[in-house]
Amino acid sequence: MIGATARSSFHSSPYSHEKRTALEPRPKLFINVVYHIVKDGTIDDEEYSILSNLLQRGDGVETQYTNEGNRKVLSLSSITHIISNTIDFPEYPEAEQRMINVVKPLWVYKSVSHGRTAPLRLYSPNPKFFFSDVNIFVAGLPQGDREALYGGVRALGGQWSESLTRFTTHVIALSMDEASCKTVALERKACKIVLPHWIDDCLKLHRRIDEGPYLLPNPKILADANSGKPLVGAKLDHTFIHSAHINDEMNPPQPRNSIFLGKGFYIGSDLHLSERSLNTIRVIIESAGGSVVDVLNDASVYVGYYRAGEHYIKACRMRIYVGNLTWLYWMFAHDEWASPLKHLLHYPIPKEKVEGMENYLICISGYNGDSRHYLEKLIEACGATYTKALKTTNTHLITAKPSGEKYTAARDWNCHVVNHLWLEETYAKWQLQSVTLPRYSHFPRMTNLVEVIGQTRLDMQALKASYASDDADGSYLSGDDLDRDEYSSAKGSLPAPKDADERLFAQISQNHIGKLETMTGDNRQPEKHSTSKAAKENALAQATVGSKSTYTAETPSRRTTISRPLGSAVPAMDSPASVTSSGGRRAKEKAAVKLKDDIIDLNDFEKQRKKGHLPTLPMEDVDKEDVTQASRKRKADAFESEDAAASKKKGKVPSKEGAMKVLLTGYTGTVTPGDLQRLFNFGVEIVESPEVATHVASPKISRTEKFLCALPRAPVVINTDFITKCLKENKMLDVNDYLLHDPEGEERNKCVLAEALSRAKERKVGPFHNMAINVTPGIKGGYDVMRHIIEANGGHCNLIRNARAKKYMALPKHPMILISSTEEAGYFENFLRYAENDGHDAYIFSTEWILTGVLRMDVKFDDEFSLVMEE
Repeated sequence: MIGATARSSFHSSPYSHEKRTALEPRPKLFINVVYHIVKDGTIDDEEYSILSNLLQRGDGVETQYTNEGNRKVLSLSSITHIISNTIDFPEYPEAEQRMINVVKPLWVYKSVSHGRTAPLRLYSPNPKFFFSDVNIFVAGLPQGDREALYGGVRALGGQWSESLTRFTTHVIALSMDEASCKTVALERKACKIVLPHWIDDCLKLHRRIDEGPYLLPNPKILADANSGKPLVGAKLDHTFIHSAHINDEMNPPQPRNSIFLGKGFYIGSDLHLSERSLNTIRVIIESAGGSVVDVLNDASVYVGYYRAGEHYIKACRMRIYVGNLTWLYWMFAHDEWASPLKHLLHYPIPKEKVEGMENYLICISGYNGDSRHYLEKLIEACGATYTKALKTTNTHLITAKPSGEKYTAARDWNCHVVNHLWLEETYAKWQLQSVTLPRYSHFPRMTNLVEVIGQTRLDMQALKASYASDDADGSYLSGDDLDRDEYSSAKGSLPAPKDADERLFAQISQNHIGKLETMTGDNRQPEKHSTSKAAKENALAQATVGSKSTYTAETPSRRTTISRPLGSAVPAMDSPASVTSSGGRRAKEKAAVKLKDDIIDLNDFEKQRKKGHLPTLPMEDVDKEDVTQASRKRKADAFESEDAAASKKKGKVPSKEGAMKVLLTGYTGTVTPGDLQRLFNFGVEIVESPEVATHVASPKISRTEKFLCALPRAPVVINTDFITKCLKENKMLDVNDYLLHDPEGEERNKCVLAEALSRAKERKVGPFHNMAINVTPGIKGGYDVMRHIIEANGGHCNLIRNARAKKYMALPKHPMILISSTEEAGYFENFLRYAENDGHDAYIFSTEWILTGVLRMDVKFDDEFSLVMEE
């Protein structure tokens, strides 16, 4: 009977037996997949054989049960994917907790058919994830409502994206006026446009309901089909409350369980939720036995977005639970109560970003599904930028194992390679961690690091810093500390030093401050050299014993002016009680931590200086430094005349402070070495680099490389007649009389020079700022010239050598651009396909788009220079 059921299910699948056996996976499609196939009533031996064959031919690795005594055991330590049509197998609860991907067999077939691994969440066998085949894009709604919709859909198995992609199944909007809705209506019949109330009602009922009544442009829920009148509770401005709709037709949802029983939830205003979203959350909470309160004093749970604001601080000091919407939706989806401190992303985030992370471009390898999404959100919260593809511009690669194409490329490009612990601990402590710590670059040979993802907990001291004021006595605790199973030892005071480094630091720090104060005391006069050197070396020698941090290339002159009040912070490291009994607790903690970093950095700085790599510290060898500077000045004076004579022989002149730095382009006259000297004497220095030019001299608006590279720096543009007349009259003339005036050139290039210079001066960046521009090899002017122009105007340039290229340069949340020509139309199709698959808007322009964009100091994504017109 079981066999008959399985075979019936097998043949009723969208993929017939013949089609499944004909599928051919591309090499390495499943290179990072370590799988186990659950044999049950829905997967028989025949389908198991096909699945296993496809996965192994795609370089996947299978894991089977092993015998331990009289029982069979499945080790989850290395598994990345479990293939099953059901969650009714013993290992599912642990697999879910470890973020191991559990997917239906259809995921394998779709991946092979498309030639790339399909989105995992679309194929979850868990029936409670009723949004598992939903991928939404929200158009035109406020940020707070958008975040709420994303959180609800994500918690119940769905996906979302910040732009319309080929994977989008539903566009959520209030009207058809949105551009994305118009695009879907014209081109994408399979994608549905629905009111956000559809998501709301699904969440309230904890069931997926039919989208029909919610479909735009004429949603039936906004009007009674018989009378044509709006339903009670509906508003014509599309802020439909729909309470009447549920009460009359669906019956109000009854409490499903009691996970929120007796708990009053206060919803923070920093979530910026509309009445519609607030009503949905209210129903969700009440359906699980809880209630929503209007006064924070009556609450036992606070739900907010940021670790900031009056209500957040008060909630923490009230010792109530503090979490975010993601946490609330997670509990609702899993039907269980959990501390918001069990998961890094279940607690509100700080408003500011982690200092130092803003310039990082981070790529991920070896993590997929929920674990990849988790890391992406951590990267975004820390303030760094996540990139899907690894590029030469990436600063970090987070990988689960030291192998694969990305890993090899990262090593070749000197990109930092770390495991996920570096990111988790940076977020948990809200302080950038050094990539050189051994645990961040350790990859156990027999362990998949995905196994331990999500186990890092928030640092309690970092949390308390967000709500404990400088004059707090340290007695305030977050309500999350009440979770005794997780944080039974949280007492509100600093813990005793746990490792050798901290104990040693506590012992030497006071002595080190005393030594430094002899050099930077109130009189600001240094002691004798022998004394200061001995003090410094003593402190450095002691700090060296416990130092494990790395040198940061920063001139530490500012680190040496440590004032006396810092000394009062150090005993706190030895005696935690002293911290809680005195004022300024946070300031003292920060000062002590900073001092520790200063000692370590000073030690590394000294090592570099002794090797001759760095200059002497400003506070030491003052007399010696004065002598050295005087010696250097005498040498410079002695060689000055010789250098000037040599420059004249070569036709060059020495730089003169305050001189006009003029870049010549299109000049038809002749300038001799003697002319250069004369101009220099007038205060005019002829330069070759656009980067240093204050003036550009040209007979007309030009498209030369020099002119276009100098324009974004807003130089004064003059006529070359200025140079000719100065030489002819042998004197400096008024430059304002020679400002370039070229109406013919402006008409020809469809630009206004004065407006372009005004834009350049105002923006201080070129028109291609933060743009990634791909160019084909046959473009007009050549790749090198085009690259110089693009980069001088703030862009990034990438040469596409092959019409079937597998990689293109793209930046997150920016369109992809290709500069080409009609003769190279063979490059277009592959580029457009890549952009669509990667979820980017794509544009293909001629070189005129670049040249005219620079001359206008403005770019437009329209059809003026497009090589691909919409039909």
